[in-house]
Amino acid sequence: MNELGIDKVLNKRGTTWRKLEDSQKQAADANVDAAIDLLVENTSMIKRPMVEGQCDDKTQGQPVLLCGFNEDEFNTNFS
Repeated sequence: MNELGIDKVLNKRGTTWRKLEDSQKQAADANVDAAIDLLVENTSMIKRPMVEGQCDDKTQGQPVLLCGFNEDEFNTNFS
């Protein structure tokens, strides 16, 4: 969360988000702590896959942290 931000980690496209009450959605949009509380209660709202590591040949030893599948990001780091 600290490195990627709540917008990158919180999946607002899934059914769990859509089933929340509007007041819960508004609270999460307005306050990071409320969003984190929702993620703790509903881990299915965390975007996946979450990949952390290091690809020495691609990133010259820099750490890699990816959240959610983005084909271009994965190709850049792993192909």
